[in-house]
Amino acid sequence: MAESSQDDAKLDLKVRDGNGAVTHFKVKKSTKFRKILTAYAGKAGINPDTIRMMVDGQRVNLEQCPGDYDMESGDQIDAMAEQQGGKRDPGNTPLVTACFDGDVAAARLALDRGADVNRANEDGVTPLFVACQQGHVDVARLLLDNGAEVDRNGATPLFVACQNGHVDAARLLLEHGWTRDE
Repeated sequence: MAESSQDDAKLDLKVRDGNGAVTHFKVKKSTKFRKILTAYAGKAGINPDTIRMMVDGQRVNLEQCPGDYDMESGDQIDAMAEQQGGKRDPGNTPLVTACFDGDVAAARLALDRGADVNRANEDGVTPLFVACQQGHVDVARLLLDNGAEVDRNGATPLFVACQNGHVDAARLLLEHGWTRDE
């Protein structure tokens, strides 16, 4: 009986996003992380498929619960933007990797050596998309100054910049003629 009441005990957990904003949730130790993720995404107004949850630097299994991680009230869950087209994906060019890392010098070197500013990786993700997704405004500016096309197919650079709270990247795209997200 003590185990059952322990599972029913409510925890006050903090979910912190990549910008440091914190949302509090009262959940049972037996509540699956998937349910916490869905509730968080609903409050944040974002698609749950675009988020990964981490506890103590480790990605959580969404079918497990805070009790499986010995979490206590006051503990924190990190909600991070799910990597799309990042440097660990197969088929990435050096330019896409530089954009993911925010490395202006490496991006400039790749472009100086003939990298195609619009070449997508195997997943169809362009360097501009990655730079905007990660909020790397200086890299995005370099790409736009070198003729990067503002792709309007699927999830666009403007969409991911806004989705991830990268206001400066969104402004940069709007300054370069983006009138709406189609």
